[in-house]
Amino acid sequence: MKVLLSKECLSKYELKDIIRNVHHLFDEYNSKKLLVKFYKDDALSAHTNKEIYVNGRVSNPVLTATLKREPLIFEIQSFNTKLRTLKANFTEEEKLIFKYCIEEHKTECELCDLLHSSVKTVRWIKKSCYVKIALRFGLTE
Repeated sequence: MKVLLSKECLSKYELKDIIRNVHHLFDEYNSKKLLVKFYKDDALSAHTNKEIYVNGRVSNPVLTATLKREPLIFEIQSFNTKLRTLKANFTEEEKLIFKYCIEEHKTECELCDLLHSSVKTVRWIKKSCYVKIALRFGLTE
């Protein structure tokens, strides 16, 4: 489905809510990636590679960090798989919108300059891109 969604199809969706939900989704994704890195660094640090006695019990920080990290890694891999299939179905313009809007947080004016298009065209492509993301990740009502 390497086509832009039609204007009739897009008219059902409120772009403001979808953009907010998509940005929230990617914020959660980025925070999970940071937590995985934190748990990895915490588990590999020299002072935590020893068993610690806490309240008379043995605590293994490496095991604890690993147990916290594994579900996050699974969620990140699942997210990446969905994202990869979604990007394969984007048009070239939607890929650029994804890169500049979601990854780099550029404004519409900057997008118009980068894509050499009018504001109206950029908004249509942007809405198509965001709606596809929202539909793929189940962010719409």
